[in-house]
Amino acid sequence: MKDSKPTLYIDCTSTYITGLNTGIQRVVRNIVNRAKDFEEKYNYIGCPVVIIDGQFFKFEFSVEAQYGKGKTALPNQIKSSLERLKHQFSQIFFVGPILKFFFESVVFAGRLIYKVMKRFRLKKLKKTHTPVSKFDENSCVVFLDAFWDKNSVSGFQKAKDEAGSVISVMYDIIPITHPQFLEVAMTGLFTTALKKVSYFSDGFMSISNSVKRNLIDYFYSEKLHRDEHRYDYFHLGSDFKVGSVKEADVRDTIKTIFDGEEIWLIVGTLEPRKNHILVVLAFEEYIAKGSKAKLIILGWVGWKADNILSKIISAASYGRQIFMFTNASDSELEYCYSHCHGLFFASFTEGFGLPLVEAMQRKLKVIASDIPVFREIGGIYPQYFNPHSVESLIKALIDSHNIKDGDPSQSVLISWNQSADQFYRKVLQLHADITETKKNILKKAQSNIENSARF
Repeated sequence: MKDSKPTLYIDCTSTYITGLNTGIQRVVRNIVNRAKDFEEKYNYIGCPVVIIDGQFFKFEFSVEAQYGKGKTALPNQIKSSLERLKHQFSQIFFVGPILKFFFESVVFAGRLIYKVMKRFRLKKLKKTHTPVSKFDENSCVVFLDAFWDKNSVSGFQKAKDEAGSVISVMYDIIPITHPQFLEVAMTGLFTTALKKVSYFSDGFMSISNSVKRNLIDYFYSEKLHRDEHRYDYFHLGSDFKVGSVKEADVRDTIKTIFDGEEIWLIVGTLEPRKNHILVVLAFEEYIAKGSKAKLIILGWVGWKADNILSKIISAASYGRQIFMFTNASDSELEYCYSHCHGLFFASFTEGFGLPLVEAMQRKLKVIASDIPVFREIGGIYPQYFNPHSVESLIKALIDSHNIKDGDPSQSVLISWNQSADQFYRKVLQLHADITETKKNILKKAQSNIENSARF
């Protein structure tokens, strides 16, 4: 038994259900689709799983999730488009409020339909996929996906009771450190789930050293840390094939924007912590100074986005020098990366920041907020600014014309293959440390019992 290979059961539940390929879902896809590539190197067996009502089901992730089967991203595309239309039509005098109520009703109805569709798909999966009957002591359950998803949460108990180790991947703890940027319901859901994770998990793999430190500090402050807990981190990669995009896959409305030299991007979900409003305000002032530069905003419509959308759409230069696309494809994102001048990454807080890596990989100008995780990932490559100051951003924007290309020597620029290599190596080391610690604790407990029996 000691010499047998450990099996890594890797949770992909939320990614499978949503069909998305942004943020966490992009990480899940890239890590899991490489699960087989490192089996021989690190002597393990990789097994992607979906969790439904506390049951784990095996499936071939690369076939079912990467190539189209099971994708349900369409509801998210529709929601994003409707949210944008709602704010555009709400500007119309008299009928604006009526149209806004109509779009809100459609979005609400769409969410209900989506929930029904999701449940139907999960029931179908239970009938067509092989369940994991029981974990053994040499197995490791890795909650790689959004651990707060109720389906993933339902698998905590089985994993703790049966597996040799349980490891949870932490993307950030922003709902706890910066609750003002999220909906109250999301903050409560995340906080409750994290407390459960602290109990059910033996180890934690963060996506940056900054997140690791934040997690440890929180666990100690809330008395959630246990002596057997183990912590580590890995860095995310980027494998966008630079410049390899068919222009036929890109909308003309995007291509026609690129008729000038200075075009800047914002890439990321429209939500308060991304700081879109400050960038738009600074860019408007930059334009007022006589600049012909353009700004393209790419990202799904997220939570608490009403004020963000209103500010963008009501900007004086919207439609002429400021543009927004809430449903851009990967091909269109790559086209923008390949033809733009630079990237704004103005977040108040992040767990990692994939757009930062993607922009540095393409040797673009990068203006980023001065926060610890960006210093960790970007090194001295970006220009940094105070994310609370419009003046600081304007100064960085003007100064960018006189600064040479960024220096990548201290930045984190790795491929997804390198990222996955880090991940599987460190997860297996955590697994080994955890199982060894558990054995020592058990031996100590047995020894205490024997000593007590003697007296």
